[in-house]
Amino acid sequence: MKKFWVTAALAALALQLAVPLAMIWKKERVIVKGEIVYFRSQPVDPYDPFRGRFVTLSISDDAKWTDKVPKSKRVSGKVWVRFTKDKDGMMEAIEARRSKTDAEGVWLRIPFEGSVDKNENVSIDLPFNRFYMEEKSAIEADKHLAGWRNRNNHKSVAVVRVLDGEAVLTDVLVDGQPIREFVKAKRAEK
Repeated sequence: MKKFWVTAALAALALQLAVPLAMIWKKERVIVKGEIVYFRSQPVDPYDPFRGRFVTLSISDDAKWTDKVPKSKRVSGKVWVRFTKDKDGMMEAIEARRSKTDAEGVWLRIPFEGSVDKNENVSIDLPFNRFYMEEKSAIEADKHLAGWRNRNNHKSVAVVRVLDGEAVLTDVLVDGQPIREFVKAKRAEK
């Protein structure tokens, strides 16, 4: 009987380790093998007492709904969104649908809940919207970016790796400079 409980405890421990390791492996695989793409974004720096400081990015776009439109006009669940590069090399949503096709572009599978409008468009909010930073740097980034949100005269770009419909936010560029380097440069100016 003791052998059973030891085996059960070891199996439970292995499962507890396997789940987070699988999640980490999945994201790391995207980071290592994924294609680099860029999205226009608007930075906002909130504080969460449990997760610390991070830069929240507002990344949204409209896409044409190319599947059959439900009678209720409501769509929920995972959808595939196809993106192509615009003239500046930034990704823009072209279409959204329940299943992926062979059409050219970058395809992301994202959670979605919303309505199809009268022009058969849907508004997409992309799920990679948090970029974590060291707390002091995040506070400084927020201080420098706060004025930008009002004037909107600087470019903020999300650097994302994409592989097999999965995406991982790897960096944020502020006027073409990684946000951590931007903060270091602002510190040096003082």
